[in-house]
Amino acid sequence: MVTEVLITMTSFVLASQEIMIEPLGVTLFTNDYGEFSFDHSGSQSLTFSVELTPIFPFSSTSNPITLDPLSDTDLTLEFGVAKEFPEFDVFVDIYPNGNGFLCNDWSNHIICYRNMGNVAIDGIVELEYDPLFQGHAEVTPIDSVNGNTVYMSFENLLPGQMFFYDVDLLTPTVDFIGEYIASYARVTGFYQGQEVAYGEQTLEMEIACAYDPNDKQAFPIGYTDDHLLLQETEQEFLIRFQNTGNAPAQDIRIQDTLDGICDAFEVPGCTSPDACNYDEHATDDDASCDFDSCFGCMELSASNYNPDATMDDGSCIFLNILGCAAEINEDGFVNTSDLLLLMAEYGMECAN
Repeated sequence: MVTEVLITMTSFVLASQEIMIEPLGVTLFTNDYGEFSFDHSGSQSLTFSVELTPIFPFSSTSNPITLDPLSDTDLTLEFGVAKEFPEFDVFVDIYPNGNGFLCNDWSNHIICYRNMGNVAIDGIVELEYDPLFQGHAEVTPIDSVNGNTVYMSFENLLPGQMFFYDVDLLTPTVDFIGEYIASYARVTGFYQGQEVAYGEQTLEMEIACAYDPNDKQAFPIGYTDDHLLLQETEQEFLIRFQNTGNAPAQDIRIQDTLDGICDAFEVPGCTSPDACNYDEHATDDDASCDFDSCFGCMELSASNYNPDATMDDGSCIFLNILGCAAEINEDGFVNTSDLLLLMAEYGMECAN
């Protein structure tokens, strides 16, 4: 005889619940609706039991249950670890990558949440990150953002079901090395429109950076304040670097640039060709460049001709470009505008 055995949980079911069947030595799992079924051939009695775990510490309804296929005509059984009324709870945790926040780097934050109750719930997930973070980037779709808090939502999270949401956060710069910063994950559960569950978790970690305030020394150092050396003197350079941060330094690269001119031939001065005092012989810029004193009008016929100017700046003014001495504003006509300009200068003493 082949009998289809349908096992249903109570109204407040648990999905993915492990069911042991003896003496068959079979283990099955309930579906999303708290049900499972199997075909049984034979007349032996079967015992069904549920593994109670710390994750779902709810009281059981008749555990175990023994079924005799020959005498039991109703093969639909109420069975499980659910109580006779709804249970609401939610578990929340938050995980980063590594054991610290590396400076100026994207850190993936994973928010894990599980329905610890015995009915499906809807909910809202919040991640409030420390103001020292430089910003966030979407990984899991974000519903909304308010300041430094991002919001995500879920629907119909079944009993026992776990889900993850990801958000990338840009960590602080080296200026905040050694600081501890915190982020907060919160999950609020709703059942039939009412808030029924709440869970939160805090993540606090240190800002870890590999930081190198390096310097360079030369041997021999030379003579006088100019560090003069005899010709053909071999000089050795020592570049010192030290990780003064609180995280390992990786992919270390040392770069140093020499201009090929020794101290005895160094010529200080302005090395910018656009400057008034540009010195083509200068080898070391001494921050003396002047970009103002040599600019001006270099046209002799202009009213504002500057005899000291060596670079024309386009500021020349010509009062008689059309042959009319009274055409002052250069619009091609002698009119009221020119008269007003003339009256503004009335009474001023003119240079010979």
